[in-house]
Amino acid sequence: MDSSSAVVSTTVKNWREHPPSSYSLKVHNFSQLEKSTRVSDDKYQSRPFTSGGYNWRLIVYPTGNKNDDGSGFVSMYVEIDSKSLMVLTPPTEVFAELRFFVYNKKENKYFTIQDLEVKRFNALKTVWGLQQFLPLDTFNDLKNGYIFEGGNCEFGVDVIVASPLTNWEILSFDEKLSKPKFSWAVKNFSDLKEYVYKSDGFSMGGREWILKLYPKSDFGSDGKWLSIYLEVAGNTLKADEKIFRKGHMRVLDPLGSNHIVFETNRWVDGSTTGWGREQFLSLAELRKAYLDKEDTLNVEKVEWFHVQQFLQLWREHPPASYSLKIQSFSQLVNSTAFSDHKFQSRKFSSGGYKWRLIVYPKGNQKDNGSGFISMYVEIDSKSLMVFTPPTEIFAELRFFVYNKKENKYFTIQGNCFSLSPSLCICFNQQYPFTYSDVEVKRFNALKTVWGLVQVLPYDTFNKPENGYVFEGGQCEFGVDVIVAPPLTNWEILSFNEKLSGPKFSWALKNFSELEVNNLTSDIFSMGGRKWVLRLYPKGDSKADGKWLSVYLELAASDTPKEGEKIFVQANLRVLDPLGSNHIQLQMNVWCEVQKPSWGWNKVMSLAELRKTYLDNKEHALNVEMEFKVVSAINHSPIM
Repeated sequence: MDSSSAVVSTTVKNWREHPPSSYSLKVHNFSQLEKSTRVSDDKYQSRPFTSGGYNWRLIVYPTGNKNDDGSGFVSMYVEIDSKSLMVLTPPTEVFAELRFFVYNKKENKYFTIQDLEVKRFNALKTVWGLQQFLPLDTFNDLKNGYIFEGGNCEFGVDVIVASPLTNWEILSFDEKLSKPKFSWAVKNFSDLKEYVYKSDGFSMGGREWILKLYPKSDFGSDGKWLSIYLEVAGNTLKADEKIFRKGHMRVLDPLGSNHIVFETNRWVDGSTTGWGREQFLSLAELRKAYLDKEDTLNVEKVEWFHVQQFLQLWREHPPASYSLKIQSFSQLVNSTAFSDHKFQSRKFSSGGYKWRLIVYPKGNQKDNGSGFISMYVEIDSKSLMVFTPPTEIFAELRFFVYNKKENKYFTIQGNCFSLSPSLCICFNQQYPFTYSDVEVKRFNALKTVWGLVQVLPYDTFNKPENGYVFEGGQCEFGVDVIVAPPLTNWEILSFNEKLSGPKFSWALKNFSELEVNNLTSDIFSMGGRKWVLRLYPKGDSKADGKWLSVYLELAASDTPKEGEKIFVQANLRVLDPLGSNHIQLQMNVWCEVQKPSWGWNKVMSLAELRKTYLDNKEHALNVEMEFKVVSAINHSPIM
């Protein structure tokens, strides 16, 4: 496989148990669906449904979209309601990801094709989809399980509208501190009586700090040790804010260079704003060697670098859920050596729940991630405990790493333990490649973390020429957490072929004397709907007074609602009163609100009608409508 083919292909095929979230179309007779679409450009359009604040339709070509190289396949598309785009000036553009489903009864799963490339819907491009979803022979073969129980099948779609990015953080490492050293001379140390002493405040890395000194040790150190701590002044850290600092504290040797040094490499957050050493130096050794002639103890704090992370509003796509920008990847690697080799982002919201992005810059060694970048998502367990029993959350995860060279995001979703040859080629060629597992992840009290052990090889990521680390060490990670909502939009399409009374007969007496423009039959029921026949004795406006015109209409009390359609297969007959030479016309139509009436403006000439088709007794014209198939749609409530 060459690298170009790997880059072009953005679709991923898979199986999943979780049903579609946006729309489901269940068909009770696939062969009838095939027949019915022959009179509607070979396609079936679903009722409108809402996703992401816009209206859409699922379009299925049961025998393939021949105009789009789909012959011999089932073709599936999504169309946006163009009215949704015209609200603003200039018209709106909508970015959405599409995922198409066909249920397989044999596997009891959904065969799924996902296009990971975000599609741009606008006034000029309102339809996107897959012209070759499944070979028709494969779909129609009953042993394969796509058609079951006498012709049933199910199609579905997820339309995931890409929201603008509103949650992000920038992680920066300040290594060029203007005053990296703070010195504190504690005079008359031997005379100190207080339990604790605080230094003056000092600034470093954009933060205010203090040193705390316990001349006879803090609680628990039996009065024999000097205790020193570094603290953020005033406990000013915000919720979820963390600061990493690296440096050391020293008690200086006044007569030489035998300083007592304690190195500090810590993440500081709201729960642990101070770090230091309880047994920094024994008081016996201190009095012996570390007080100068004036009984002064000299303490020094040297800061190598400091990092702060913060949250602001910013808009950019992708990713849509969370972006983490690092200003020095090498320092991120160093800092995480003191936090289980991982960096945890601030909390962010998605789908009504709280999450964190977790990055292991040198891999999660406990999860077979050595030599790779590892990325995970963790749900806030408090989100799960609102209900009894605790809630389960289904979500899809998509992880991103920005590539400056390509100006694109390396995107990876799902389980990536087995890297395909095409993926390896992409690593070598440094193309931003997308790999996916469309299985929805189940988060619960026992499983709060899901992710990818092997996102990118560390060596690949860390070479500046590859584009993942750029401009002196910058990089960007991101995630989309797509919480799967319950299916609320659906329709079931059935075809009623066993009608209890399939015929409706209408006798129009004294036909030759009729002067009205048109007549309407009594209302009759068929296939769960109410109908009438409308007849024009001298033809309608298109029949130039020489033809009989007849139409089938839905009764005024039973007109279709917006988006509703009814398929009718029927035969219209004008009966021969003396023999069997009936005039018969076949009807295969979809009735909908835009076109609730179907029929023929030229059923037969009035001359032939008067000659042969009026009975001798009552000069009656006998018209008969025999129904073969009437479809019905059961659907979710209109939202």
